[in-house]
Amino acid sequence: MNLRLDDDDSALLKALAEAEHVSLHEAALRAIRRRARELAHTDRVREATAEMLDRWGGVLDRLGRACVIRLRAPNTSAWKICWTW
Repeated sequence: MNLRLDDDDSALLKALAEAEHVSLHEAALRAIRRRARELAHTDRVREATAEMLDRWGGVLDRLGRACVIRLRAPNTSAWKICWTW
């Protein structure tokens, strides 16, 4: 397989290869594999997020509607939660 790159992409690949102390071929392979892992990870995160929203969506919605008020006591960092449903 031949990989045809324009001058800008060729320079980027060369910089990657030099930074990683590998051949141009190895730098291209690493970039392809890295991107494939990133895409797979994004898909796994998307699936896990959907599952968690199905499971915990109601709770998250109620927490999102909660009103958090800082207590006015001096020298305190205490918080009070008042539910607004």
